[in-house]
Amino acid sequence: SAHDPGKVDVIVKNQDGEGLCSECYTYAYAPEITQVSPTNGPELTESEVEIRGKHFNVSRVIFSDGENEKEAVCEEPIEDDASGETIIMCLTPKLEANGAEDNQVDVTVINLDEQSDTCPCFSFKPMPPPIITVVTPDQGPKVGDTLVTIKGANFVEGATVTFGGERAAITALSEKEITCRTPVYDAEVTIDVKVINPN
Repeated sequence: SAHDPGKVDVIVKNQDGEGLCSECYTYAYAPEITQVSPTNGPELTESEVEIRGKHFNVSRVIFSDGENEKEAVCEEPIEDDASGETIIMCLTPKLEANGAEDNQVDVTVINLDEQSDTCPCFSFKPMPPPIITVVTPDQGPKVGDTLVTIKGANFVEGATVTFGGERAAITALSEKEITCRTPVYDAEVTIDVKVINPN
């Protein structure tokens, strides 16, 4: 059975006697998560979170939705003298909202000795679909390579743009604007322009 955390004596016994080392081995405490803040963030986005707890000697932090698990990028733990807790600042991995209740995922802190603690204390919010409001210019030669600006909302990293089903080369992307170069097209017709987010 597991030993209670704390310092213990180490005794070596021979046939003619024994040697004692007093309190020279420590059974480490398992990590304990007390708070994750904020408790939610947008899906498929690296969001900063603060993980508070006790007995952190962290090897890694994992976010898991039951089917997919990804490691977060974290800074070195720091001690909060006022509360006696340890704080880890992390960037969440890019996971999709999983469709479970409140889109909740498990956060697991794993220490160097592989002891861990898990709490269902973070949710990835579903991303709204992209919206196109204007495409400028709205025409160009079928040989392609026309620089086009697409304005709208809810554009995210990893989005793709197609002109009539043909993929364009994106040169710049922000939440409200995409700049791209048109692909070659084999006819002089009006076509659909689509922005497709990763989800």
